[in-house]
Amino acid sequence: MSERRNEVLFAAIMDVVSGLDLRTTLSSIVSAATAVSHAKYGALGVLGPDGAVADFVHVGMDENDVVAIGHTPRGRGILGLLITHPQTVRIADLMTHPASFGFPPGHPPMHSFLGVPVRVRGSVFGNLYLTEKQNEPEFTTEDEELVSSLAAAAGLAIENARMSQQIQQMAVYEDRNRIAQDLHDLVIQSLFATGMTLESIARKAAVPAEDAEKLRSAADELDKTIKQIRQSIYALTSMTDAVTLRRRVMHEVEAYASLLGTTPSITFEGAVDSLVNDGIAEQLIAVLRELLSNAMRHAQATSLSVSVQVEDSHLVLTVIDNGVGIAQTARRSGLENLRRRAESLGGVFTAEPGTTAGTVARWAIPVS
Repeated sequence: MSERRNEVLFAAIMDVVSGLDLRTTLSSIVSAATAVSHAKYGALGVLGPDGAVADFVHVGMDENDVVAIGHTPRGRGILGLLITHPQTVRIADLMTHPASFGFPPGHPPMHSFLGVPVRVRGSVFGNLYLTEKQNEPEFTTEDEELVSSLAAAAGLAIENARMSQQIQQMAVYEDRNRIAQDLHDLVIQSLFATGMTLESIARKAAVPAEDAEKLRSAADELDKTIKQIRQSIYALTSMTDAVTLRRRVMHEVEAYASLLGTTPSITFEGAVDSLVNDGIAEQLIAVLRELLSNAMRHAQATSLSVSVQVEDSHLVLTVIDNGVGIAQTARRSGLENLRRRAESLGGVFTAEPGTTAGTVARWAIPVS
C-alpha cells in the first residue's frame, strides 16, 4: 500500500471517528469509502431487525437519477448476496455475475463492484457498496484492504455515535423530568394553596355575595390552570419510556379528579422512583386506588391531598380528605383490608379523623 494512500486512509478514518451524530457519521463513512477506493458511487445499506435494508445512505448519484429510480434498493441481487453471506465481495462486472438482479429503469450503468460488511460489536450493522472504479477497469486488492480497514473504524464510529445519541436522549429525558417535577412540586402546589385560600375567604359570612362569587370564580380559574399544567407535566413525562412511580401516582389521581369534581394536591418527597421496586409500587397503587375510591364513594369528599414519601427507609402514602369521616361500616371494612395489606409487608396503616374534618389515612411499609 502506497504511503499516499495510507495518508488518505488515515485522514478518512480520523474524519469518520470524529463525528458524534449517527446520520452524519454514516454519510462520512460512505464519502470516505468512495474517496479511498476511487469509486464513483458509494452507499451504506443499514440492515433492519428483519435483515432487510432499512436505510440506504448514498453518495455520487445525480439527484435526477435518484428521482427517476423512485425508491432505494431493497436488498436483492448482489446487495442481497452480502446480506446472506456477510463477507467481502469484489466483482469485475456486475452484469455478468450470477447473482445480478439487473437495474431498475433510470438507474445509471454500473460494472465494477466492491462490497464490504460493517460490523458493530461483532454483528453486521450494514454493508458498504462501492461501484465504478475510476480510471481502472475494476477494484484492486489494495482497494479491498483500504475499505476493510475503513469498515473496521466505521464500526467503532457508529458505536460511538449511538452512545452519544443515547447520552443526549438521557440528558433530554432528565431535563424533562426535572422540569415536570418542578412544575408539580413548586407551581401546582402554590396554585393549589392559593385556590384553597380564595375558597376559604369566599365562605366567610363577612364577605359580600358579589365579592364571594368573584373569589370562587378566581379559584375555578386556578383549578383550570392546575389541570392545564398537569397535562403539560404528563406530556413531558410521557416522552420518556420509563413508567415511574411518580407518573403512575399522578395518573391514578388524575383519573379520580374528574369524579371528585376537584383537583387533588399531590406531593412527592425522597427517592420515590429509585428506591421503590416494581412489586412495592404495585402495592402502593392498589392502596391509593382504594383510598381514592373511599374518599369519593363513602366520604363524599370535595377536597383531597395525596403525599408519597420515602423517609427513614420507609415508603409512606398519606391521603387526606375533608369528607364525613370513617364511621361507615362499609368504609371501615375496606380500610381493614388496607391494614392487613400493610402488615403483610411489615408495615402499618392508620386512618384517623382530621384536625377539623375528614380523614387522614397513612400507609407505611419498609422499602429496604
